Amino acid sequence: MTVDSKTPSPETAGPARPAARRKVDRAGLIGGLLLLVIMVAGYLLTRGWDHSAAVFPRGITLAGAVLSGLLVLRSVIAPSPKKETTEDELEDDLDYVFHTADLPTWVVTLAWFTGFFVALYVIGLFATALVFTVLYLRSQDNRSWLFSGTYAAVLTGVLVLVFNVVLTQPVPAGLIGPEQRQSGSFEGETIELVVPFDPGGGYDQYARQLAPALAEELGAKTVKVVNEPGAGGLVALNGLVSATPDGTTIQLLNMTGTLGGALAEARGVEYEPEKFSYVGQITTEPDVAITAQTGPIDTYAELVAAAEKGGLRSAATGPGSNEYIDPLVLDQVLGIDNEIVTGFGGSDEAALSLLQGNVDVYSRSLSSQLSTLESEDGTPVLVLGSERLEQYPNVPTILEVAQGEEAKKLAQHHVDILESGRTIAAPPDMDPERLEILREAFEKVATDPEFQEAGAEAGRPIVFKDGASVQTEVAELMNAPAEYVDILKAAFDGV
Repeated sequence: MTVDSKTPSPETAGPARPAARRKVDRAGLIGGLLLLVIMVAGYLLTRGWDHSAAVFPRGITLAGAVLSGLLVLRSVIAPSPKKETTEDELEDDLDYVFHTADLPTWVVTLAWFTGFFVALYVIGLFATALVFTVLYLRSQDNRSWLFSGTYAAVLTGVLVLVFNVVLTQPVPAGLIGPEQRQSGSFEGETIELVVPFDPGGGYDQYARQLAPALAEELGAKTVKVVNEPGAGGLVALNGLVSATPDGTTIQLLNMTGTLGGALAEARGVEYEPEKFSYVGQITTEPDVAITAQTGPIDTYAELVAAAEKGGLRSAATGPGSNEYIDPLVLDQVLGIDNEIVTGFGGSDEAALSLLQGNVDVYSRSLSSQLSTLESEDGTPVLVLGSERLEQYPNVPTILEVAQGEEAKKLAQHHVDILESGRTIAAPPDMDPERLEILREAFEKVATDPEFQEAGAEAGRPIVFKDGASVQTEVAELMNAPAEYVDILKAAFDGV
């Protein structure tokens, strides 16, 4: 038998050597662990986000976490075998670079890494992408300014398109799950604050003052004011009933009209006030009945005397409004007989009619009367509220002049409804956690001294009441005396 001299015989070969253990890929292990930590942290961060805004980041970070975990396992269990590499290939060999990098290289790498995340926190994703792309291509890849700038601009444009257009579109209900916005914060969401009247009025001004401050407090993308006039606010109120109860649609309510319409069972009312989710009251004020400064009536006593002689005329913009309910209350509760004149194009036209002497008295909210009073064109004769006005201490309240227990009871209920004020409400059956977030944010805004000062300077004072208290009061006010309900029904029927 021929024996190959290069092959040792069993007798001379000696004991077999154990197979060399494969070394752990330390570069892959450390890199994989770092990426895994980042991806898991990113996924946990999205837990407080709105579902539609978080679905894409969650998918990316979850996929990244899985791939990073696989990289860690591969680095430990099955590292890539070493192979012969040329000098040109060594620069791209991660393991080689990891083992041979000197201190300056590590410092530069960590500086890039740290700087990126610091910039991400300070100036945001888009600015960071633009700046770091240009710097990296210039310093590390020796690209021209033109190429670096163009590449960075295109990349940033794509990011803006994805995050501001694609990801802000709501996910269709049921596509991912049934409870898409039922918990968590309002971070990054768009909220609509509906005003049930035309732009430019007092309600609109309150809403536009509130919107940016509330958006900032909630961390929302924006709180957008949407005017939805129609049928004295009834169109918007009915719309609130059917809105998604996730807090992204809220409304500034005229509580007098809201409660009055429901109590009167007015035509077209499809809501139940006690079922709305109340966020809080932004202001409250009494109504004030005024006369023309040039007219014959300067006091409440003279108003009563004029009514007794007959011919007293009250202005009102239309059935169901405060301006229509107040004269009926004067008639039914105080015995002041008066004819209600309607058909005006708006409150300003009704006020002008008073000053021209076409009507004798006009009652509406204090803030709406202020310009006429401050110009001394009008004279206050009665406060439909619980307290006298500081600036007009000699003008009595309706509670003072009401005679008899029954009249005082009706007057008190009317005052309570008037002073329920202007309130922010969300749709019925809202998730308690989301509602509480809204309430807390609204309270912080409404009680902020700077916000209150700005409101006072604009002639729109802030009088805050928490949502839970409003919820309780609404339930009580809906339990109105039958006589008061009859007054409201007459007001809404235009009797």
